[in-house]
Amino acid sequence: MPSDIFIRAAKPDDAADIAHISYRSWKTAYRGIVNDDFLDADRPQRREQAWHETVTKNEPGKRLFVAVKNNKVIGFAHCGPSREQKLADYGETYAIYVDPAHYQKGARQFYER
Repeated sequence: MPSDIFIRAAKPDDAADIAHISYRSWKTAYRGIVNDDFLDADRPQRREQAWHETVTKNEPGKRLFVAVKNNKVIGFAHCGPSREQKLADYGETYAIYVDPAHYQKGARQFYER
């Protein structure tokens, strides 16, 4: 992993950054796949409260990590127990995103840790 990117547990103060990354990633990745009106109506502020709750809930087995470069959150991963009862012995990645501004800049290695 590039030495200028590190992974740490998310903190409540990261919720706004996580919401913005989620928002920008969705707009970039799903444009032309998901209805444009739906994407255009979305706002990062709508996501921020949900991510703040996710960070502060501290649900058993669930984890939220952020990738940080130059003291700025550039990506995140949310994981925990499988939500499928038949796969209860397995884990699941619920969400994993990198800010589109950091595509093709080494952040992919975040996923490989």
